[in-house]
Amino acid sequence: MWMGLIILLGGYLFIRLNTNTKDKPDLRPYSSEISLDKVDIECGDGADEMEVVGESNYIRTMWRYLPKSVGKGKFRVKMVFTLRDDSSNPHDNNAVSVTIGGDVVGYLSRADARSYRRWASANKRTVKATCRGVVVGDYPEGYGIWLEMPSEAN
Repeated sequence: MWMGLIILLGGYLFIRLNTNTKDKPDLRPYSSEISLDKVDIECGDGADEMEVVGESNYIRTMWRYLPKSVGKGKFRVKMVFTLRDDSSNPHDNNAVSVTIGGDVVGYLSRADARSYRRWASANKRTVKATCRGVVVGDYPEGYGIWLEMPSEAN
C-alpha cells in the first residue's frame, strides 16, 4: 500500500514540476489589475467600437481567456486584445486577426481591416497593435467582441 501511495505522490509531483507555467497565457481580464497604459492604440473619449467577426469559430479559445467569475447568464468583460497582420490568410490577403495570448479569437471584417490598414499606414504604424475591447455575452448562448478604435480607423 505504501509503495502505491509513494508512486501516486511521485507522479503528481512529476506532473506539477514539469508543467511549464511560462507557456500559459495571462488569463486575467482587463481590469484595475492590468495596466491599461500598455496599449498601442489610445482612443481617448472619441473611441468607436469595431465589431470582431468570426468569433464563433474560436469560442473554445475565448472561453479559456474569460475570467472564472463568468458563470451562467449575462456578462461584460473588458480585456486587452492584439491585432495582427494575417496577410497569409487564404480567404483575404488583407486580413487582420484579433488575438489574446497569441491565440486567434476572431478577425476584423474585410471592410474594417482595409480601413484599419489605411489608418495604420497613414499614422506610420505597423498593423500589429494592442487595443482595449469588451466581450459581451450570455453564457452559454454566445458572445461578441467589440474593440475600441479611433473613429478614423473605422
